[in-house]
Amino acid sequence: MNLNMKSAVMLGALLSVCSVTEASEDTGGILLLDVSGSMGAVRTSSNADIFPTRCDLAKDIVLTKTTKFFNALQGDYLDVIAFDRSGHMESLTGGMREVGDFTSMQKYEFLGALETKLKTVSCNGSSTALGDALCMAADQLRENYVDGDDLHMMVVTDAEENSSQVCGGNNYIEQYVRPKLEADPQIKLFYGYLRRGRLNLMPKTLVNTETEAPLLMKMPTSLSKVNYVEQLKQLAIDTGGSYAVIYDDGECEGSCEDINNGGDDDIIW
Repeated sequence: MNLNMKSAVMLGALLSVCSVTEASEDTGGILLLDVSGSMGAVRTSSNADIFPTRCDLAKDIVLTKTTKFFNALQGDYLDVIAFDRSGHMESLTGGMREVGDFTSMQKYEFLGALETKLKTVSCNGSSTALGDALCMAADQLRENYVDGDDLHMMVVTDAEENSSQVCGGNNYIEQYVRPKLEADPQIKLFYGYLRRGRLNLMPKTLVNTETEAPLLMKMPTSLSKVNYVEQLKQLAIDTGGSYAVIYDDGECEGSCEDINNGGDDDIIW
């Protein structure tokens, strides 16, 4: 289901939960969308005709999970932020929005405005300040926190930290990000990682052209960085959230029930 098709079903989904009893405490959330240049990579999945690039898929996931924030979490305050290099973060919702008292029509209009805004977003940023984005989002959630609130953070990215000025550097997750998320009140992390297909990640065997005997195993550069990915996956679990690793060829691991249907099921968040 593409962005244009989603508008037709949003209102019905929102109306179906009008009778749900509101929780005594509020739920706050921030969704982070990586718009660096690598997000423009072409996908080879069976749904690539609908989501030809990682950027297209990520925007669809963001819209789907914003809808879920309303109708499943009964969320109260929310911000959706696009980020790439350090200091370059743009709210797609006009900042943190109080949405808890929205009528079904207001929620529908909010989602329609977000859908329109997402269509204008291009994934052409120069680098990825992932550490700064995560730290900033944690600070923003706590600025709006009231005792008892349930805090959620979701990030959809295909890269790792490479340009943060505040929460970057070696061991940035354990040094900066984990303390930010695990401090009281704890923030649940939902981590969506988009990456190349599994076949492209297999070790490459170099062969002697005369004897055809293998010479050595050369691991692709991306595998040398997998430690940071594993740390974020573990942090998501430790904070009560979840993760999904979504490959360009459509394969998925983690909390991903049916990613090839466009992210409509409970993948993350």
